[in-house]
Amino acid sequence: MNDRLAQQFFAHDYHDRGVQKWQGYFLSDHTQHLREHHQAVQQATTWERIPAMNHTEISRKLQYAVQKQQPVTLIWKQTRGLETQYFQAQGRVTGHEAGLVRIDGQLIPFELIVAIKRKN
Repeated sequence: MNDRLAQQFFAHDYHDRGVQKWQGYFLSDHTQHLREHHQAVQQATTWERIPAMNHTEISRKLQYAVQKQQPVTLIWKQTRGLETQYFQAQGRVTGHEAGLVRIDGQLIPFELIVAIKRKN
């Protein structure tokens, strides 16, 4: 009797909305990825364009900035899978050793830095 009641319910009373009930539903990871991508696009359009440099030139400018305690702008990149994101840090370089650069307390791997510019 229960099977017959269930068949009658699904045949006459229940209306499956299918995909409609899932529209507008995003996973939190997907929402976070979209937010990060949006922020990266906004930053890329507002940053000053600094041409890429070789590591010798970057090292030379870093040493000069440390000696003179001058603020700088660093641009570095991170690659995750097929996606490359660029980041920017501004401030005084307070350390440059063991493959890491410390700028206002933030550690950045030297090999990821693509450009540096002294702030005027």
